[in-house]
Amino acid sequence: MTLVACTGKNITGKFYTDHREQIDTIKNTFEELYSQKPFSLTFSDKRFRTVTLDIQTDSMTYIYDFLVTDPRLTDTLQHYQLDTAVTKRLITLMQSIKCTWVNSFEYYADGIRKSLIFISVKPVAYKPVFKARRYYILTYYSQPQPYDNEGRLLDKRRTRRLRKINGQVFYRINDTVCYTISTQFR
Repeated sequence: MTLVACTGKNITGKFYTDHREQIDTIKNTFEELYSQKPFSLTFSDKRFRTVTLDIQTDSMTYIYDFLVTDPRLTDTLQHYQLDTAVTKRLITLMQSIKCTWVNSFEYYADGIRKSLIFISVKPVAYKPVFKARRYYILTYYSQPQPYDNEGRLLDKRRTRRLRKINGQVFYRINDTVCYTISTQFR
């Protein structure tokens, strides 16, 4: 019974249910900030003290690595005209639930431009010594997605074909949110 309770699907569903408010706040805050200036946030250390900030401009992507307490982080956020207080709240919220990465992607389906937000979470649960680290990847779509009877994300154009992102099958949480378990956080 313990093995059944520790499957990735149960942990992920439970994690999302237990932390839905924080995860949704991360998504909404990031979406608001991203609409002002495209960027992504990543924690690059195990203790969630070092944040990597990828800021996209018209011609380049600038990558910065800071300790969360480094005053240069504030200077960089101000330089790129990101709301400093809101971005720091987002960073703190990400730390609180061990969220390793948040990013937005655009894609085309049936010739229509759409977007999704990726959120990666590092589980705090017990990790066997000889197994690879696993991450829970959540995707937030801007519109409802099709799923099969087993709750797997389907390709919209061919309703029998599974849609894989980075080779991973995603499972339904609700109409616009799905998840997978991966050995890579991106």
